[in-house]
Amino acid sequence: MGMFDLGVRDWLLMALMALPVVATLLPLIPAAHWSVRVFDFPRLQIAALSVLCMVLNPLFKQSDSPLFLAMELLNLGCVLYQFKEIHAYTWLAKKQVLDYQALTMIAASAYSIAMSSPPTAMPKN
Repeated sequence: MGMFDLGVRDWLLMALMALPVVATLLPLIPAAHWSVRVFDFPRLQIAALSVLCMVLNPLFKQSDSPLFLAMELLNLGCVLYQFKEIHAYTWLAKKQVLDYQALTMIAASAYSIAMSSPPTAMPKN
């Protein structure tokens, strides 16, 4: 049995496994068109689809083709890349903003400074 001698079921599984790979690689293209940029947003869904593909691969493949191992590794790479991109938006990442109380103090200080200065006249047109 050759590398590309796959049944219909194997080709369908291969196509399913290719979807998250394509969805991960498309945003890396420096294009502003919506059909490319749309994949910047569903990162969690793309990662979940990659994990699903990695679970379905050993359950449904009917061939021992090395293409399945290659797609499995590509999907693992997709999951790792998507989680790297998602990480900054989770509670696991280090905070990059001031605490709420500190921000309130800064805002109150700016307000008091603004209120203590004399009003300026608006220029007439």
